[in-house]
Amino acid sequence: MEQLLLHLWGDYIIQSDWMANNKKKLTVTGELACQLHCITYTLPFLLLTTNILAIVLIYLTHYIMDRTKVLNLFMNSKWKGNFGKAPFAPWSIFLIDNIYHITCNFLILKYIR
Repeated sequence: MEQLLLHLWGDYIIQSDWMANNKKKLTVTGELACQLHCITYTLPFLLLTTNILAIVLIYLTHYIMDRTKVLNLFMNSKWKGNFGKAPFAPWSIFLIDNIYHITCNFLILKYIR
């Protein structure tokens, strides 16, 4: 439960509009926005662990997902079936993104903490 709350705080409350609007842009500003977001996202996890490897992995998995368009690979793949045609597809992306982050954090904190 704690890691879920830290995820929600880091990804939705601490993240500024500037970070959210710029973190995927392929510019210096985009890189800075993503780096700052990933740092402010990761820092609260120090409440759960001081293991440097766990903190670095939480940062890196969050960075990869937020800086890249890795979700697009899944959304546009031949594996998606009718997924992309569903009227709630934008919400699907939101849910998959959150499931990815929460799963990564859970596994990191469970096995590396």
